[in-house]
Amino acid sequence: MRNGDSMFCVATVSDVRRDNARLLAKQAGGLAAFAKKIGRADPYVSQLIGKNPQRGIGHAMARYIEECFSLEPGWLDAQHDDEEPLSDSTVAFARWYQKLAPDEREKLRGIAALALGKAVPDEVVEQRMPVTKPINTPRD
Repeated sequence: MRNGDSMFCVATVSDVRRDNARLLAKQAGGLAAFAKKIGRADPYVSQLIGKNPQRGIGHAMARYIEECFSLEPGWLDAQHDDEEPLSDSTVAFARWYQKLAPDEREKLRGIAALALGKAVPDEVVEQRMPVTKPINTPRD
């Protein structure tokens, strides 16, 4: 580069996918957690998004990663620089949530709907969170 010249970098789709996959790995808890989430071996993931990547993330793998993280198709291909990073508490909650059994997740979603003011029929609430009956105690 000569003095006075400005240089800018145009990111390739491969670069964008790698950056986004690294973001997902960070949110998942690291490369090992990311590898587990996508069902691949740690060395393979390291080749994709490690410090010295040796492979690119192809189209099929990009769509697969998006599916594993419940992201819309094409998310990995778009730059997300303008998005605010997730807070530490949000990431911690997401990790905790991912460890829940599917039925526990469903119960939590029902509670969240109630907490957010979404109307849920009483019978649905009672079905998901049965009301306990008072214990009959002898009166003096």
